[in-house]
Amino acid sequence: MNLRAEGGLLLAARILVLILPVCLMGGRVAVDASMSLTAILFLVRSFKARDWQWLHNTWFKVAVGLWLWTVFISFFAFDRSLSFSQTVPWLRFLIFAAALEAWVLNEVWMRRLLWVTTGVLVFTSFDALLQYVHGSDIFGHPRWSTERLTAMYDRPKVGIFLTKLMFPAVFGAFAWHGWRRGRLKPSLAFAGLVLLLMTAIFVSGERMALLLALLGLVMGAILQKGPLRILVGGTLSLGLAGMLVLSLLNPLMIKRHVDETYDTVVHLADSPYGMIWNSGLHLAMQHPVLGTGMKNFRVACAGLDLPQSPEDRCGTHPHNLYLEWTLGSGIPGLLGFLMLIGAWFRRMWQAASRYGFGVWLMGPLISMFIQLWPLGPTGSFFSNWAGGMFWLAVGWALAAVRLLEQGSTPPRHAESV
Repeated sequence: MNLRAEGGLLLAARILVLILPVCLMGGRVAVDASMSLTAILFLVRSFKARDWQWLHNTWFKVAVGLWLWTVFISFFAFDRSLSFSQTVPWLRFLIFAAALEAWVLNEVWMRRLLWVTTGVLVFTSFDALLQYVHGSDIFGHPRWSTERLTAMYDRPKVGIFLTKLMFPAVFGAFAWHGWRRGRLKPSLAFAGLVLLLMTAIFVSGERMALLLALLGLVMGAILQKGPLRILVGGTLSLGLAGMLVLSLLNPLMIKRHVDETYDTVVHLADSPYGMIWNSGLHLAMQHPVLGTGMKNFRVACAGLDLPQSPEDRCGTHPHNLYLEWTLGSGIPGLLGFLMLIGAWFRRMWQAASRYGFGVWLMGPLISMFIQLWPLGPTGSFFSNWAGGMFWLAVGWALAAVRLLEQGSTPPRHAESV
């Protein structure tokens, strides 16, 4: 394959990845198009260059084995066509992450991705805050309710969007500029960005998003060393103080984040999530080996003999990714998914233990961690929109490991493609 053709494919793939955070502000179609086209370009490049080395990565072998299992169990699903429609295209996510790791992201384009992500986060935060103060966002979308915000979305998910994308930005761009270059101003920008994001997440009314954001900051403070640990810890303390002030100024925030959370935990079995999880557990116990088939929760759930109505205890997915894997693909599928997670984190931890977390790895690693957090409700693991954020974090983190292993350090000046 000639260098000019490969360069054109690579540039196209890098632009598609660069605009992915922008696509995540819109609908699922744009996200799917960005990821799918990147995967296709990577396959074309691999075929033309006869370079299939990435197929030998341990995590990819485990992932393909898991994918083959989901395809196999689809033959026995409650609704086979529905299961196949979910499992067969899932392969594109794996190829997308492999493309980021092996081909797309180098130091220059990782830094560009950091700044695009940061810009998207800042815009979205101000859009949410405008909706909180004014009653509608910049596009004219009204508040969902007195306690929930949507910003530019059609339903309340702006908080989880900010949470899942924030850590590569705050631990990448500003940590790099602030402490690696020893300048105070960018360090203050780091703290300001974190406080802006935490404020927007808090007023969004999304309780799980807030808890995961706090968990990520605590994890970041633990993993960091020296002055940056002090900065992260201090910023976290200021953020908590700010949330307390906002709660006192708006008692509805206390009701949403404290009272309703407490009531949900105490009466979990009777809560909407509790009823859905109970249905999922029943189905998982009835179909422990082959499961019900992927995305077959609502179909299988309707036949359960439980006191609650199907409208209350069934949904398109069980709202917990580990339960989703268990009831969809059985215990073997869950074990395969846990093996995949283990392969990812083993590779990342080995690199961090040997070379340190470096500039690039900390943020996407934390993003992966909070998205894989097992306690609490989650979106579907197979959703295009949620998948865009998760697989971006996976590919980003794996590319950061590659840079660590190659002994790369952040460049001071931009390079050409």
